[in-house]
Amino acid sequence: MLPLSIELGWGLTIGTLTLVILAVAIIANMLVSGRKVKASEKKFKLLFNKVFDSLIVIDKEDRIIDVNESTCNLLGYSKKELLKSSIEDLVPIEERSELKAELHKTIKSGLDYFGEIRLLGKNNKVIDAEMGGVILEISGKTFILGSFRDITRRKQTENELIKKNAALNEILAHIEEEKVKIKKQVAQTIDKVLMPSVNKLFDGNGSLSKYYCDQLKKNLQELSNSTGGILHAYSKLSPREVEICNLIKNGETSKEIANILNISIVTVNKHRERIRKKLVISNKHINLVSYLNNK
Repeated sequence: MLPLSIELGWGLTIGTLTLVILAVAIIANMLVSGRKVKASEKKFKLLFNKVFDSLIVIDKEDRIIDVNESTCNLLGYSKKELLKSSIEDLVPIEERSELKAELHKTIKSGLDYFGEIRLLGKNNKVIDAEMGGVILEISGKTFILGSFRDITRRKQTENELIKKNAALNEILAHIEEEKVKIKKQVAQTIDKVLMPSVNKLFDGNGSLSKYYCDQLKKNLQELSNSTGGILHAYSKLSPREVEICNLIKNGETSKEIANILNISIVTVNKHRERIRKKLVISNKHINLVSYLNNK
């Protein structure tokens, strides 16, 4: 049997070894976890930099904490330049207070933000963008991760469509005005020209008057050539040709017509040639604008 002092010595040694083993295990686990964390951070950083949309991390003071490569490509600034800026530096002066209010509202409410914004790139290049903002909590601090997508081309297309719709509405309104004008002219011509001849078609004996028959025929021909001339002329044209005629009457050039109808100038000129041919003025030195306005 071992002396008591030896037994106590072995007990302390075993206890110490146990604690060392536990410490080594904890340290090893921390190292492994640290490697995993670093690996996760590396993957996150890779995704952050390679994602298509522009990403900007903003703190509660609106300072830019981090940006990805897409942001640099979109705005034309280097990452170093952007990290010295605040998000307010990247929007027009007149929109800064509104953006700041929205970001602070997002932080306070904890709700995601989505809206449209105008960004200022290098050399004051204006970029229309969609912005989404989500709250990030990192190490007890609150940040906003802003996602930006360039919609400049889409906004330009929308504005062009609005202009084209306005032009087409103007054409339709002009056509309606022409219809009302023609109806009034027809009514006046019937009352003043045709009805007197109709009333005199038959003489006192009930016989048909050849003179007034000829006069009525002549008046009807004049009616077709004057008050109803535009309808007669347009009846020979296709819907697209009528549309182009109305644009020509409004004084639009071939280039402007091409832009409004989204067709080439060559196509517009071909339509103009066909219109002149159908109106039997292809070989005459007649101005098409004047001809249509006089109809």
